[in-house]
Amino acid sequence: MKILFPKVFNIYFIIAFLVLLVSSTFPQDEKSSSGNTDSSSYSKTLKLKPSKEQLIDKNNINFIKFGAVTGVTAGAFIWLHNYQANSWWKDQRGSFHISNDWEYAMSADKFGHFFDGAFVQSLYQGAFEWSGFKKTTAMWIATAFSIAYMTDIEIEDGFARDWGFSPGDQLGNVLGAFYPVAQYYWTPLQNFNFKWSYYPSEELRNGDKNGVFLDD
Repeated sequence: MKILFPKVFNIYFIIAFLVLLVSSTFPQDEKSSSGNTDSSSYSKTLKLKPSKEQLIDKNNINFIKFGAVTGVTAGAFIWLHNYQANSWWKDQRGSFHISNDWEYAMSADKFGHFFDGAFVQSLYQGAFEWSGFKKTTAMWIATAFSIAYMTDIEIEDGFARDWGFSPGDQLGNVLGAFYPVAQYYWTPLQNFNFKWSYYPSEELRNGDKNGVFLDD
């Protein structure tokens, strides 16, 4: 199997650098303390001299955990890219082109992209929170990360002769990445989440699809 080093590998480390940069400047969630929080003098005191609790709250990144997330992500994405390269893009390289494929699978594929975008965002929001980032910081970084990863795949599809860059797929990717954000800011959406079930087709069970269940 030919090993390819994907552009997403470089994209991730650019994002990782931005994460470190943004972590010290991104607005953090505010925590209230005991006492009269409505007084103007108290508000001015918070702005001029943050409490010890707030300072600890802003600098709680565990770089060992963040390094573990970075390492696992790099390895997983290299594996995923090569899996896709050998399953979907093998012998497909051509000029970049756009394909409007709304009719494909009766547009069910677009819901799949929506789900993938939301899944990647939720996965990495949890990972960044586990690493010590505040919820809102982790949420927005994970959203950008999801869009970057899914866009890289769509660009690769754009160079595949039988596929092409799909605006519909990309729309699903972006909307899916923002869905957890929408749930955070508009709580009624928290009542609507995803689940999926799968039963392999006869073609897959017979080996006609070479084990690519994602496209079954």
